Amino acid sequence: MKQKYFYLPVFLMLLSCKGDKKFDAEVWKKEAFFYDFRHRSAMAEDLVKNYPLKSKSYAQIDSLLGKPQDVSRFPEREVFYTRYVLEAESDRFGVYSPVTTKRLVFEFGKDSLVKSCTIEDTRYLLDDF
Repeated sequence: MKQKYFYLPVFLMLLSCKGDKKFDAEVWKKEAFFYDFRHRSAMAEDLVKNYPLKSKSYAQIDSLLGKPQDVSRFPEREVFYTRYVLEAESDRFGVYSPVTTKRLVFEFGKDSLVKSCTIEDTRYLLDDF
């Protein structure tokens, strides 16, 4: 009977662990260099929650995170977006056409300051390709 009560706190402790990891700029940039994003997804949650990113300049974000994997410009709307890959899974044949992609997306205004920062999770159907 005592043995059952031992497992309950251990189980609850494991259940409460979300896998969040403190943001570490050095690890973030190193993963981009090797295109290995094992820790980025967990670090992104901490980054968005605990770092004041809004109103940072593009240069400040670039210094903190390194170069983004994607930049989209919309001059007519006077905004541009940068995207940092957090996770990417390819199809079952190993071809690099992602089936799921998770990204950290920054929206910058015409003054090149962060207007918003979100985590975007996209899942594609194989028929989409």
